[in-house]
Amino acid sequence: MRSSILHLLSLFLVVAFAASCGKNSSKSASNTNASSTYTDTGSSSGQVAYDSLKAWHDSTSDNTQLGIHGIYLKKSVSSFFVPQMCLKNTTVVDCVDPTGCFKSTDTGVMVGVVEMNRTTFLGITSKKYGDCNITNTFTPYLKKNNVELSEAVLGSSGKFLIKSLTQKSNSIYKVFYGSFSGSITPTSYAVINISLPSIVNPTEVGQINGSQISKGVVLLNYQIVN
Repeated sequence: MRSSILHLLSLFLVVAFAASCGKNSSKSASNTNASSTYTDTGSSSGQVAYDSLKAWHDSTSDNTQLGIHGIYLKKSVSSFFVPQMCLKNTTVVDCVDPTGCFKSTDTGVMVGVVEMNRTTFLGITSKKYGDCNITNTFTPYLKKNNVELSEAVLGSSGKFLIKSLTQKSNSIYKVFYGSFSGSITPTSYAVINISLPSIVNPTEVGQINGSQISKGVVLLNYQIVN
């Protein structure tokens, strides 16, 4: 019963996430996330919006303040079923391991390895999030080295920026790409939420075929771990 309720809650959160084009993916994240050090707010579009996004990308501003320990789940969404991310203090049978974790320390933001706690009873394994191991794999994170984010902001091979279509609503940016240089017909897009740590961005990528939009990898959940 508890697992079913958590599944319904997870589905509600993702629907809310999609409706807001990339807002914080859970109430918990929006309530506890450190305030942004990048204060650009309001709405704009086109070149102005794109220039604002690129300025944030090029800056050192981020939301990974000292002491933050975060976990997140980024997966492809291809069906109505939405996976539930395993949390630290909740043991369930069918949750999904976080796809990433990080800790912000005196030496910078460190990318860790997700460690899970598992227990088996009568052949059924329950699990919950354990910790983010940054000791065995010492991997520092820098926003400028986030390849996915850089490709979202700057474009990549076969994905040419259409800057005139860029949309900005407060901390949420949506960037569109064409299949060739100079194209004004979008074939793909990305969503960036600068109120979240850059390490979890982009929060959504997808394809566009006429009026049909197909989501690719989506940030389904982001939690600050106490």
